[in-house]
Amino acid sequence: MNTRSRFPILPCVFISCTATPLAPHHPLVGPDQTIPLSGTAHFDLTLPADKPRVFWSKISGPGVAQFDNEQFNSSFEDGTVNAWLADNGGDVTGGGSVTTERAHSGLYSWKAYNDSSLPDPFNFSAKLERWRFDDDSAYYSAWYWWPADYLVNGQGHGPTRDYLNIFQYKARTAPWDPVWIVAVIGVPGSTDKDEFELHAWDYLEAPTGVLVPKGRWFQLTTFLREGRGDGQITVWLDGVVIANHDGVNTLGDTTNISPPHVMWGVGNYSTVGIGKSLYIDDAVVVPAGLPVSRSARFSAPGVYVLRLTASNDVSAESDSVTVTVQ
Repeated sequence: MNTRSRFPILPCVFISCTATPLAPHHPLVGPDQTIPLSGTAHFDLTLPADKPRVFWSKISGPGVAQFDNEQFNSSFEDGTVNAWLADNGGDVTGGGSVTTERAHSGLYSWKAYNDSSLPDPFNFSAKLERWRFDDDSAYYSAWYWWPADYLVNGQGHGPTRDYLNIFQYKARTAPWDPVWIVAVIGVPGSTDKDEFELHAWDYLEAPTGVLVPKGRWFQLTTFLREGRGDGQITVWLDGVVIANHDGVNTLGDTTNISPPHVMWGVGNYSTVGIGKSLYIDDAVVVPAGLPVSRSARFSAPGVYVLRLTASNDVSAESDSVTVTVQ
C-alpha cells in the first residue's frame, strides 16, 4: 500500500529525532504491483518542482533491487565484498567480514569489526572504500545497524577519543586525506548520548544535534556536489534532512586527477571501536546528472518495499511502493 508523507528538517538538539509524518501531500510514485522474477517493475512518478533532490531506497526485501541509472550497488548477497574491489577500484582495510549474523535485507551484511589483534594502524579501523566514481555530483547511501551498547561518548584515546568515522569522502592519492566525514561524537555535557557531526577538510566541525539511532537499522544518504568553493553536501537520516552545507569546498586539496574527484568509504573507524562492530548493508551510488530511475529489477522472489524521497536543502517528502516478485 502506498504511503505518503512530508518531512521537515528536524530542529532537534540532543534529543532522539524521529520523523513524524504530516498530512498527506501527493503521491510521488505509482501503485503497488506484482511482477514475475524475470520482469521489470515500472513506476509512474509525480515529482514536486520545489524538491529537485530525488533518490530511491530499498526499505526491505529478500534480494537485490537494481534500479536503472544506478552506478554502484553492494548488498553483499553474493557473500563477498567484490562489488567494492571490482576493476581494482576499491579496497578493504582493517577488520571486517561478510556475515549472516544480521542483515538489513536479504541474508548478508558487512560486519565492520575493529580487531585489536591486527597490526597498527589497522587495529582501530574497518573500512570499505571505492574510488571509481568520476561524478561531479551523486547520491551515496548505506544502511547501518548500531548496537544499543556501542557508546562513543567518553570512549577511545588520542585524537579519536569521543569520535567515530562511519561515512567519508577522501582524496584518491596519498596521503589519502579526508575531505568530508559524517562522524559520530559524544554529546557535550552528557555521558551516555552520541550524535552525528560533519567534519570538513579544513577541520570545520558541524554538529547536527541529531542523536544516533541504536539497536535498529538506519539509512544515511548524502548528496555531494564537487567544488572548491561552490560544492555542496546534504545529509539525510532515514529520508529526513539533518545537515546541509552549500557553497563549500568538497574537494579539499585534492589534485590527483583532472578534473579532480574524491573516493567514498564506509566503516567503523576510531579507537572508540576496538573490539566493537557495526553492520553495514545495501550501499548504493547514483549519479545526480541522470534522470530519476523509473524501473527496477529484482534478484529473488518475495515482497519488496521501495521508498522514493524528494527533497530540497531543508525538507523532504517520501512515498513508498510495494513490489511483489513471483
